[in-house]
Amino acid sequence: MIRRKLQRKQWLKIIFLLMVGCIFLMWLYCFETPVIHQDFYYVIEQGTSLSDLTEALHDEAHLPFPFLFHLFARLRMADHHLKAGEYIFPEDSSMNDILNRVVRGEVLYRDFTIVDGWTFKQVLAELNKNIYIQHEIGYLSPAQMAEKIGCPYKTLEGLLYPDTYRYTRGTTDTAILKWAYQNMQTALNKEWMTRSLNTPYKTPYEALIVASLVEKEAKAENERPIIAGIILKRLAKHMLLQIDSTVIFGLGDAYQGKLKRVDLQKKTPYNTYLRYGLPPTPIAMPSERSIAAALHPVKTDALYFVSKGDGTHQFSATLEEHHLAVDKYIRDK
Repeated sequence: MIRRKLQRKQWLKIIFLLMVGCIFLMWLYCFETPVIHQDFYYVIEQGTSLSDLTEALHDEAHLPFPFLFHLFARLRMADHHLKAGEYIFPEDSSMNDILNRVVRGEVLYRDFTIVDGWTFKQVLAELNKNIYIQHEIGYLSPAQMAEKIGCPYKTLEGLLYPDTYRYTRGTTDTAILKWAYQNMQTALNKEWMTRSLNTPYKTPYEALIVASLVEKEAKAENERPIIAGIILKRLAKHMLLQIDSTVIFGLGDAYQGKLKRVDLQKKTPYNTYLRYGLPPTPIAMPSERSIAAALHPVKTDALYFVSKGDGTHQFSATLEEHHLAVDKYIRDK
């Protein structure tokens, strides 16, 4: 009798171990085997249930064994820890990979890039066509936009730091503009603290205006501080700056891709062929290199520069030399 009981216990133990082994093998196969065969994007909204996620994975990503996925997730208490946001479940993800992502809240980050030399209009256009960003400022005027993010000026032109900003789905355009504005303040103030003592700027904003002109005019890195020096030298001599990029900015949508003689006679606040001094605002988003050039200009004999057509410029000290350079690089082309 006792022997039979021992044998039955042994058999029960063997059966139990076999069951545990089967469950373990099933767990290894189902839970650690790749089940996603191409990248799958999914948005977990507030209130999305584990059943909703399981159904979407099964219907749209062809997840096998949805019941087992749901069961494993319940055992891990994942149904209580679904964090809202946009997720990507990469190709070859396993059930365990999927659950780890949603439990840890490893939401997808996207990139929004402000390019060196972009205008505020270009930044807004890129923001407005981005379907992953929440739009809340499109109806505001430029002055209202500036006020909304805490900027004291009437426009954000030149005040957004060119960089790549990482954001999650649903981030507002206001938030991205605020990040870019704060980064520009940091970069500008950093350079302002170490500026050359002979620079004539009364405020960092004036330096930012010059930096924006340098950004639009200089292509070669070594020419940025030279062009900044020429701009400041012409201002000191009360000469017209006569910078084409300011005229183009002032023309706005009227600019057709090529500057004409008649355009130089258009009366806008930005026409430096007609108006002395700096334009009223920056004309683009300057890079930190252009800001550094504006605040550390090179002392130069040159008063004029003309594009050679290869990204560099011919610099001239006299008007006669400048006319010869214009004949060589522009009129003879």
